[in-house]
Amino acid sequence: LEGNEKNVVKSVIIVPTRELAQQIDMQFQGFSYYMPVSTAVIYGGGDGRGWDQQKRGLQMGADVVIATPGRLISHLMNSRVDLSHVDYLILDEADRMLDMGFYDDIMQIVSYMPKSRQTLMFSATLPPKIRQMAKQILNDPAEVNIAISKPNEAIEQGAYICYEGQKLGIVREMFSWPSESKTIIFSSSKQKVKELAHTLKRMKLAALDVGVRPAGKAGMAAGAWQAGHRPQPHEPRVPDASHLAGRVQPAQLDRGRAPVFPATGHSCMAHR
Repeated sequence: LEGNEKNVVKSVIIVPTRELAQQIDMQFQGFSYYMPVSTAVIYGGGDGRGWDQQKRGLQMGADVVIATPGRLISHLMNSRVDLSHVDYLILDEADRMLDMGFYDDIMQIVSYMPKSRQTLMFSATLPPKIRQMAKQILNDPAEVNIAISKPNEAIEQGAYICYEGQKLGIVREMFSWPSESKTIIFSSSKQKVKELAHTLKRMKLAALDVGVRPAGKAGMAAGAWQAGHRPQPHEPRVPDASHLAGRVQPAQLDRGRAPVFPATGHSCMAHR
């Protein structure tokens, strides 16, 4: 907001997934309509042209860089990126990045930045590893806690105590009766997403396996579902995703069901 006459990277936002990076960039595009703010979105999965475009954005000094840890590390190693002028560092969904094994990558990225910067870290949960990282990269931080580990009181919750092999049978039972409500199924891996989608399709339910589609098609499909598009018989009715929460805004969901397989802890369950 204060200008960038030297054309250097002033702010870095680190996020766990390309979907979240794209969402944040879309918000900045709205800001930039009223003020001169440039952004560079850095994430993996593209072709050589995408790499070159990201490299130019970093080297030309975008005001705000929004990046996933792995791809930003690759650019730091190969593209002569200068982060020595960064004034602001933001870590979004820090707990999830640690779950994905990005602790060392984040610490390496931070080592390229000046110590005199403002750092903000957002995390849905506060396990010991997060507190350890906070002590290393934050300087006398203020801590803001909002409804820690408190689930939404409007949600009716239940649990099935079962073995791994019994889960698909429970899913079959849950969807054995007609329902017009929207349903999201969260799963822990792409393979489990495929298995769940296959099970639902055999029950004559069209399932949208968002977690295993290319990013663009997944975003379009999830957007159509969120907007209330009623599918034809051959189209998806039940989104089945490993990370659909990154594509759909919870405030816009109506009454429905959201089975979670598995909950890796009470804090994770409350967050989902």
